[in-house]
Amino acid sequence: MNAVGKQGALTRPLLILGVGNQFRSDDGIGPAAADALHERLPTVAVEVCDGQGVDLLVRWTLADTVILIDAMRSGAEPGTVRRFVVPPDTIPVECRLASTHGFGPAEAIALGAALDQLPRRLILYAVEGATYAEGMGLCTEVERGVKTVVEWVVQEAAVVQENATD
Repeated sequence: MNAVGKQGALTRPLLILGVGNQFRSDDGIGPAAADALHERLPTVAVEVCDGQGVDLLVRWTLADTVILIDAMRSGAEPGTVRRFVVPPDTIPVECRLASTHGFGPAEAIALGAALDQLPRRLILYAVEGATYAEGMGLCTEVERGVKTVVEWVVQEAAVVQENATD
């Protein structure tokens, strides 16, 4: 079911964005989660993006609820999962998203909030990475974190879809 967004355009009830670069080790958290979610949620829009802030602002314009999945660098143990709902949650400074861009997801969220251009509901799942060196594949702890995120997102997507049909 589609709804009408702020500018009168049709919106999707749910968009899941796996943010990251699969060729930078644990920065591939978002794409790995998106791959798993494609199989588990075949009727939901699941996309991969590199985390460019402007791209995120454009993509989430036409979605009612957006779930972002990204790597973070907070000093926590690798594989640690954090969940934020923006707003009212703010992303703590010590929980930096692992963007290689000067204007990445955290900056896009801040700008979107300032411009009143956030989706109605924005949920961020962040998984602590261990290494962001060139190469493919996630470390074992991070793989476990991604599996946890996938399970949580599947549950959350079911609730969003159920509410969208009400």
